[in-house]
Amino acid sequence: MNQRHNPLALRYIVERFSVLLQPVVQGLKFGVIGIAATITHVTAFIVWIEMVEMAPLWANIAAFCTAVMVGFIGHSFWTFRDHSVAEMGRWKAALPRFIVVSLIGLGLNSVSIYMVVNVLSMSYWYAVVVMVTTVPICMFTLSKSWVFS
Repeated sequence: MNQRHNPLALRYIVERFSVLLQPVVQGLKFGVIGIAATITHVTAFIVWIEMVEMAPLWANIAAFCTAVMVGFIGHSFWTFRDHSVAEMGRWKAALPRFIVVSLIGLGLNSVSIYMVVNVLSMSYWYAVVVMVTTVPICMFTLSKSWVFS
């Protein structure tokens, strides 16, 4: 008996799989842009200290601002492209929200370091675990549901 595949059933399966896979792909894109922003932050921090002779605190602030822009542009045009803020009015609304979310991420990282090192008297490496797991999940959720929605 020659059994033929129903093209509608196969199409439905492919569409459902795509829907289920979309958040995973978006999360991976979020991670790639996060890594790019981190590399930008560290590079700018070092350059401004070594080449411009900027004080480390000011270099960190300037580097953070630069990294925020890399993150915003990357997430706007790649990670959350289906919620594109390319339209002039949408990016004007999204940028301040993205800055707020970035500052929340900075705050969450700082609190986790403080708690692990100063309160729990543990190695800062335990804070790194929080920094690379919990904080990015919070950042992704806020970005997807508020910044780029």
